[in-house]
Amino acid sequence: MRVELIYTGILLLIIGFSAGSMIGEAGKRYAAGGTTDQDNPFDYISGNEIHLFSDKLVIDKPGLSYASVKDTKSMEPLLSSNSHVIEAKPEQNTLQKGDIISFTKQDKIITHAITEINTDAQGWYAITKGYNNEFNDKWKVRFDEIKGVVVGILN
Repeated sequence: MRVELIYTGILLLIIGFSAGSMIGEAGKRYAAGGTTDQDNPFDYISGNEIHLFSDKLVIDKPGLSYASVKDTKSMEPLLSSNSHVIEAKPEQNTLQKGDIISFTKQDKIITHAITEINTDAQGWYAITKGYNNEFNDKWKVRFDEIKGVVVGILN
């Protein structure tokens, strides 16, 4: 009886270590290659605000909104007609190069990445570009034209 308890204890210990190491690695992913840092979006949602359950995903962050994407090819391969974006209303001082924003121009809501932030006589503005476009957009995006900053993408 005592030997069985020892074996059971050892078995549970091994299972516990194995499960713990698998759980610890479940959230880590690594991208291989690359030698140049790129402009990356600001971290608007922290890991402790994301909760994944077997039947749902909960993002515990107030003020989020949802939008589907019209496929114009300008943001491929990241965004396509199969994409759904989650957006937050940004603060002007948190926006940075690399953020993907949705803004109003030409009577449309456009979603492109910020490539430059600057000021002129009219104040703050961003220059944007679609990932799949060769050149920056020809307009300046003013802060009051921004509908949201993309904080999540679902395909």
